[in-house]
Amino acid sequence: MLQKPQAILFDLDGVLTDTSEYHYQAWKHLADDEGIPFTHEENDAHLRGVGRRESLGYIIRGHQYSEEQIQEMMTRKNTYYNDLIKQMTPKELVEGGRELLDEIHKAGIKISTASASKNCRIVLERLDIVHYFDGIADGYSVSNSKPAPDIFVYAAGLVNIP
Repeated sequence: MLQKPQAILFDLDGVLTDTSEYHYQAWKHLADDEGIPFTHEENDAHLRGVGRRESLGYIIRGHQYSEEQIQEMMTRKNTYYNDLIKQMTPKELVEGGRELLDEIHKAGIKISTASASKNCRIVLERLDIVHYFDGIADGYSVSNSKPAPDIFVYAAGLVNIP
């Protein structure tokens, strides 16, 4: 007989919602600002599920920037992205997502995110599902981003899973 799980960890992008188009639009805006060609195809092939610094590294490859400029560009991209996600609505939650989270919550199973996104909380709030989460592990939570297991270990710890 299967035991009831103590907790369930969810990624955000591609699981609960899809913010990839918002990310693409923000990266494209930044690339355009810098005069660097950047396509939707490149975004899909190289930036999905990758942290902000690594994504920027791909876009600016072959160009020289100081650490200060890199930090400024990451901040600028995030500003563009935050402006875009303000448009998000609960309708952008995947079909059946709210019902699933509600059933898990009613069953007394802890719920946490394990997302590389530094905007995870904002997106959960925009989707109107943040109240379901006992823990939120995001891009601010760990140093080593995916595919390193750190975010999953941290997320499990938030819901008392060793």
